[in-house]
Amino acid sequence: MRKIDPADVRVDFAQEVDEVIAYFDRVTVVLAGSAHEPGDLSRLAETTFLTVFVAFERFLSDLFLAYLNRQFSSYRSDLENRVRQSIKERFGVWASQRMRLGKVHHVRVSDLEGIVDPKRAQPHVLER
Repeated sequence: MRKIDPADVRVDFAQEVDEVIAYFDRVTVVLAGSAHEPGDLSRLAETTFLTVFVAFERFLSDLFLAYLNRQFSSYRSDLENRVRQSIKERFGVWASQRMRLGKVHHVRVSDLEGIVDPKRAQPHVLER
């Protein structure tokens, strides 16, 4: 099973930011000397910041999924402990001691978001 390399996720983010900054630089040259330059530059800076911020949020999500894709056992163990505690609080020690999550050695990337956030309606699939 092919794993996602977190380094590739970081490189993709850096490239995306570089492209947005290059676009910003190109447009500032075009706006130079125009009648609406100050306002247009301000709006351009705002939209550029927003674009990079959204890309950063997506980057964090993708990086987290890439790390989980590489090593799922710690997350699975934590999830099992939380589920066990929930069962213990609701149904008691006896039921909690009999609960087991099946061991999963390789989790597909397409399944990760649904595991991490089962309430999410449409998962964002990290494609490589």
